[in-house]
Amino acid sequence: MTRLIVLTLALAGLLLGVVLIVRYARAKALPDTPDGPVVILDLGKGVTLELVRIEPGEYEMGSDESEVGHDPSESPRHTVKIAKAFYLGRYEVNQGQWEAVMNFNQAQKKGDAKQAVDSISWTDARKFCAYGGQKAGRTLRLPTEAEWEYACRAGTKTPWSSGQKLSADDAVFNWSKLEGGPAKPEHPAIVGSKKPNAWGLYDMHGNVWEWCEDAFTQDYAKHPGTQAAVTAEGEPSYVYRGGCWRSGPEECRSAVRFAGPGELRSDVMGFRVAVDAQAKTESRE
Repeated sequence: MTRLIVLTLALAGLLLGVVLIVRYARAKALPDTPDGPVVILDLGKGVTLELVRIEPGEYEMGSDESEVGHDPSESPRHTVKIAKAFYLGRYEVNQGQWEAVMNFNQAQKKGDAKQAVDSISWTDARKFCAYGGQKAGRTLRLPTEAEWEYACRAGTKTPWSSGQKLSADDAVFNWSKLEGGPAKPEHPAIVGSKKPNAWGLYDMHGNVWEWCEDAFTQDYAKHPGTQAAVTAEGEPSYVYRGGCWRSGPEECRSAVRFAGPGELRSDVMGFRVAVDAQAKTESRE
């Protein structure tokens, strides 16, 4: 009798375990599962991609003429509203992540798997988003220019998210431009090797330039003031942001914006990805 009771309890426990596993798997699989502060996506081959939630808000995009290194393309400074939360890569895409998705490593400066991938064109970056999204089960995209600067500033109004100056502790850039700075870097660094900004994002200044979704517009007065990407007909130049390992500190400011053709590749060009936040639409019970 005792053995029967024990067997019955064991079978009941096993059945409960199966039910819980099925429920957990279903919850994980639901496409409308609400996201938390961090999303980790599986790219296959034991490689993941970590993204940080960026909450809605407003900020002043661009820079004033009085800012060190100011360029006319950064004017006029204007208010931008980020109406919807989104996720941005905590790090720049590294060589291991690129290879896991694309099955080859096209970086000129090959190194550790966690070294930022370089020699990436705007077209290349969008291909990674398309193929990586299929593997991860989410729509990956490039951040818009408005989203990128908002996330880079992380609530600051200063030239760099670190304040009024950029140090060798804050970013990977041409430190030799600093008085008494160390020897300049020879290649992109392992992502996340410097301090993060206040929102937990690494290498928003320096390391590799980062492509944005937007077509470049010289006149900021024409910017829509929203987080939407700027589009253009024909073959426009596309925006890249943040500076690189060859840049002096002024080229790594939050407001700096450059542009190039969609097929531009260089050992200073990389990217990070964004994902739209999901909304909860039904219970997962």
